[in-house]
Amino acid sequence: MSFLSRAVFDYRKGMMDALMDREGYEALAFTSPYFFQFATNFHLDVQGWERPVAAIVPRHGEPFMLMCELSTSHLRFAEERQQLWCSDITFYAEHPRVTNRTWLVGQWADMAASVLKDKGLHRARIGCDVIGPMAKPAGLLPGLTVETALKPMREMRLVKHPEELALMRQAADFSDWIQDRYLENIRPGRVVQELDASMAALAYEEAAKRFPGSHLE
Repeated sequence: MSFLSRAVFDYRKGMMDALMDREGYEALAFTSPYFFQFATNFHLDVQGWERPVAAIVPRHGEPFMLMCELSTSHLRFAEERQQLWCSDITFYAEHPRVTNRTWLVGQWADMAASVLKDKGLHRARIGCDVIGPMAKPAGLLPGLTVETALKPMREMRLVKHPEELALMRQAADFSDWIQDRYLENIRPGRVVQELDASMAALAYEEAAKRFPGSHLE
């Protein structure tokens, strides 16, 4: 059960480019967990409502990410697995630093506005899945326009690459196997939490056999 390859990003980027051309956007911003993963191949490990993030995919140029420093280790692991589709990352810190000072979580809007300006997108028209995290940066950049593009962006997520379909079939087959183990092990009087924990242990054991060396969540 491997992570999706770069070929999937290229396929999705083609859909993103078509959307941007059709709607006249210079970039798309992905700020909520599922959309963020769709654009980056990274399973977000912080809550976006308290630690904002954004993956920006320009029509022309390389994608970039704005992220919390709490994701540093998981991002390094993802890079080592050659999983990430984006290597241009700007972090903000949780707490003030004495040395190596950087942006703080309370400076999200200023950081986003600064990076967008550096990337030449300060006068752009950007489509977003959720405007929330991008609203304040837009307020700091009078020439920037952010618009909700949730419907067409959601429609993109429904279109699957052959790699995704193969992975989904593997996951479905694996899920069927676990459900069969439940039928074999359930009985009157057994504590539900204990049964679930036992089935989870069986699932990890079976996953190690089916997908050796892979990461299962």
